[in-house]
Amino acid sequence: LTFVSGVAAVEALAEVAPAPPARLRFPNDVQLENRKLGGILVEAMLQGGSAIPLIGIGLNVAPREWPEELATRAIALSEVNDAVSVEQVEKALLAALTRTWHLWQTEGFKAILPLYHTYRDPEARREFVRDGNTLRCRVLHMDVDGTVTLEAEDGVRWSACAPEVVLGND
Repeated sequence: LTFVSGVAAVEALAEVAPAPPARLRFPNDVQLENRKLGGILVEAMLQGGSAIPLIGIGLNVAPREWPEELATRAIALSEVNDAVSVEQVEKALLAALTRTWHLWQTEGFKAILPLYHTYRDPEARREFVRDGNTLRCRVLHMDVDGTVTLEAEDGVRWSACAPEVVLGND
């Protein structure tokens, strides 16, 4: 659902503010101009024996002053397009999430994954933990079965199952 939500977020942003394009950074960041525009958090709540997903999508839309430690890493949509309102983003996001949810429900993750690959930033890097060591890597590919292919800065490639990937503090 993180990927379903990420695709929806980028599609909504493309509708209300197409340039510059927002991109996805594995697994749950929305980026704009290589800075963090927002993030996605998915949790589940048990209700009547069923898991009910709780999806949180946060996007920085309105202008704000960033703390010094975030000034070069965070961005608000208004910094590149001040004509877009929170209400426009909300309306577009709800419509896009409805579409991508329906696509996922009817066709499965195999229909979402190509969209994710279209919208992801292939150069985005994250810190991953492998065998107790922190490696700065980019995600080269993700398969329908959840296998991710990573490339460390030294060019070494390795694969891991997405649910088992442990991210460092970046």
